[in-house]
Formats: sequence, C-alpha cells, structure tokens
Amino acid sequence: MKHFSSIARLQMRRLSLLALMILFLNACAPSQTAQPQAATPAEQTVASATTSPAGEPELAEVQELTVGISRNLVNGEQDWIYAHASLQVWEPLIRYDDELRPYPGLAENWTLSPDGLTWTFDLRQDVNFSDGEPFNAEAAVAAIERFRVVSGRPSIFLGGINFPEIYGNPTAIEVVDEFTFRIVYDTPRPLLPYSIANHYSAMLSPKVFAENGDIVGLPIGTGPYKLVDWRRDQYAVLERNENYWSEKPTLTKITLRIYPDANSRLSALKSGEVDALVELGAVLSAQARDLRNDPEFVVSDHVSACSSQISFNGTQPPFDDVRLRQAVSLAVDREGLVRDLLYGYATPAQSILISPNKLWLNQEPEAQLRYDPEEA
Repeated sequence: MKHFSSIARLQMRRLSLLALMILFLNACAPSQTAQPQAATPAEQTVASATTSPAGEPELAEVQELTVGISRNLVNGEQDWIYAHASLQVWEPLIRYDDELRPYPGLAENWTLSPDGLTWTFDLRQDVNFSDGEPFNAEAAVAAIERFRVVSGRPSIFLGGINFPEIYGNPTAIEVVDEFTFRIVYDTPRPLLPYSIANHYSAMLSPKVFAENGDIVGLPIGTGPYKLVDWRRDQYAVLERNENYWSEKPTLTKITLRIYPDANSRLSALKSGEVDALVELGAVLSAQARDLRNDPEFVVSDHVSACSSQISFNGTQPPFDDVRLRQAVSLAVDREGLVRDLLYGYATPAQSILISPNKLWLNQEPEAQLRYDPEEA
C-alpha cells in the first residue's frame, strides 16, 4: 500500500497548497506530501483571500498554481473516461469511502425494490454542468447509455469498461421524473451500487457525446474544475468551475506540467519552474527523505488506497505449481523492503486487499501474508 504524495516550495502560500491537496485527494499515489512554511507578504506568489463583512472568506479573483506531475492525467476523446478522477472535472453518481463503502455523490440516495429487480436513483437537485446547463435524470441516463456504447474500450487510468460486467443486462434505463431515474432487471442485481461507484458512474454532459461514444472537444462535467487545455506528454490546464454546486475551490487556475523523470521533476521544483510536485510518483522515497532535511520544503504524507504488486502467471511453468508461488510469497520480506528501500513510505501488504480496508480485509492471522524463509 502506498501514500499520497507531493512536494511544495517554501514561498507557496499554505492556503493554495491546501486547495491543491484537496484537489488530488482521490488520486492513486505513493508517499510524501510537502507543504510550505508560512510566507511573508513579499514571498507570496498568489493573491490571498479576503473576508466578507459577515466574516465569511471570499474567494480571490486570481489564485493560480503550477505543479509538476509524472504522467498524463488526460487521455483524450477515445478514452472512455477522458480525464483522471483526480482532476475533479467530473463527479460520479456514487462514491467509495476508504473502506470501499458506497456513499452519495450526485445521487443523494438509491433504493432497491422489494422484488430486487429495480434500482431507483434520486439525484441532487442543485447541480449544473460547468457550462451552466442543469444536471438531471435525462443527463444521467444518457451518460449510462453511453457506457453501453463504449463497452470494451480501454483507458490508461483503470482499464477498460465492460458494461455487462458492471451494469449487467438491464431491461430498461429510464427517466422517472426530472431528478429520478431507474434501472430495471429481469434478475436481481443487489450489488449494483458497489460495481458502478466512482469511475463507472462518471457523469458528463450529453452535449459532448458523439454517436460512437467519443467525447467531442473537451469534457463538460459537474466537478469543481473544468479542463480548458491540454497537450499529451506536456501539460493540462484546469480552471475553477464558477457554476460548481458545492463549495468552490480556492485556486482559480492550475497548470499541470508533465515530467516523466523523477530527477527532472525535482529540478523543476528547485528552480522555481513549478510550485509543487503532486500525484502518482511525485518524488522517489529517497528524495522525500532528503527533502525533509531541506528547510525550503515541508514533506508530509498520508495513506492512499493504491497498492503495487507482482503477479504470477499461474498458467505457465514454473508458476503453475502452487507450491512455488507460496514459496516465493514466503521468501519476500515486505517489511524489509518498506524499511530499507522505501524508507517507510509504504505499508507492507497483509493480503491482496489494502491493509486499512478493515471492512473487507480478512484479519485472521492464518490469512495474512508473512515472511518465513525457512518454510519457503
């Protein structure tokens, strides 16, 4: 299991970085987050927020940030999801919490009929897309029907979408009223909310759907940011969605520059080319260890739901022998790898599921992965 990661320069304002950290909270990422020390007025590189007469903070007109990332977070028209969830351009009907339990997104609630054949979804009634058009049941049904059209397409972010595997074979997906729709089956599908959570219920405006399921132009979502420009392997630019239905983010613009090489990313940060490094692979564990000793940077980390693993091909020799697979597993010192190679910026795995997931993790001692070279 890994940790969320970013590094920031001293002169970045704490308010700005907090907004950035919230933005990338859902990203899959390894360890280390850095935030700046408090800056003097002369060091501030972005406009600060003011306070209204009622004491409520008012958003600054201009609050911009440039960050370095390791990979493309936008993949374009033919990727069925177009942009990574961490950019918060789109939002799902249903979200997952850290225990992989579904909780409301754009759907306020969902109910299953007594016969187990109909799921009814009630949507939030205060949501607009970033272009100002309302999000409603008609838009939600169109988005789900598009998933049927693009079934089988890959994505660089989480694999392909298999509509029958995720949604089953509904006999109807239909609007009930402006903010209610239902999915009907001829056989019960009790786990539907689990299978469609996050990416598989991502809502985009039907305005951008081509007949073949491609997204025409830039995606139009309901999230706190909108994608306004991007170039593969170079950059992506986000701007604040002024039509956002919930609390608007502090930052008005975020430019994400791509540096696949870890040393190049760190050089860009130290030279002032970027204000922060964020997201998957922001810095190497050894770099994070060294930066903790640099007074210009503050490094912090928190647990992520991401995990890394090496898989066996159990259909071919020699790993078609379960005894060999078990022996290799017993011979791997996971705690030693985390301690000596990753400098503590990871958590040793206990099973195929991530360790913090207590809801689904089998915590019985005999079910845990362990290190035992003698038994191996």
